[in-house]
Amino acid sequence: MCMYVCLTLLGCVCCYFSASCVIQFTYTDRYPDELPVMEITSSENLDDESVDSILSLMTQLVKSIVIFALL
Repeated sequence: MCMYVCLTLLGCVCCYFSASCVIQFTYTDRYPDELPVMEITSSENLDDESVDSILSLMTQLVKSIVIFALL
């Protein structure tokens, strides 16, 4: 099973900045024992470092949600 999420980031009024990405979540047969596979399938105005940071933050978030759900 796959799920797509579109994330859009906007800056403040005085310093307009826009960036976006689409994150694909693929759930394995072992979910929730194994986290879903997350990948950014497309992005706009994001460098590789930003993409890596987003994936890292999303992994931490999903881990905490899964752990909370299992409690």
